[in-house]
Amino acid sequence: MASLVLVFPLMDRRGFVRVAAASALGTLVGSPARASLGRAVRLEELAARSQHVLLGETLDADSVWEQIGRRKHIVTYSRVRALEVLGGAAPGQDELMLRTLGGYIGELGELVHGEASLTLGSRSVLFVMPVPGALAITAMAQGHYPLLRDKAGAERLQRSPHAAEIVADAGAALTRLPGLSLSEARSLLKPVRK
Repeated sequence: MASLVLVFPLMDRRGFVRVAAASALGTLVGSPARASLGRAVRLEELAARSQHVLLGETLDADSVWEQIGRRKHIVTYSRVRALEVLGGAAPGQDELMLRTLGGYIGELGELVHGEASLTLGSRSVLFVMPVPGALAITAMAQGHYPLLRDKAGAERLQRSPHAAEIVADAGAALTRLPGLSLSEARSLLKPVRK
């Protein structure tokens, strides 16, 4: 909500009070506040909603304009090599095209808060589900865990860079997965294999 500040040279006390009252009224009568509420997804729910749980490597990405609802938005299709099935069904192919909302076309970008952001050449644990005409990351950034090597050389799961700040309980994937080594994640996800 924006407030209007007017500056008048040589304003008397009455003029100042009128301007201050008008400014306060404009602030109070502004547009209604809006908010959204995100919910942390429990690990078991995330796995159950996912067709595939994979260790994947992002090979390539291409962003395009697509009609979503009544507006055009930037959508990115990332080609991901499935290196290992950690849960769910095997994908039946070595490479998958994953659709995420947002991206860049030329110098124009669109950021979708809470969406996964796959980095070229990176390895991640991915929870994948079918959506009409494509595959997507389940629960947006809650289904994307990039791997980074620690000082000892072990790959560890990290929160997705654009994951929303959500209050999560002890059973949420956002609480349970970050910080695990890849081998610990394999053991944790083994019971969810289909």
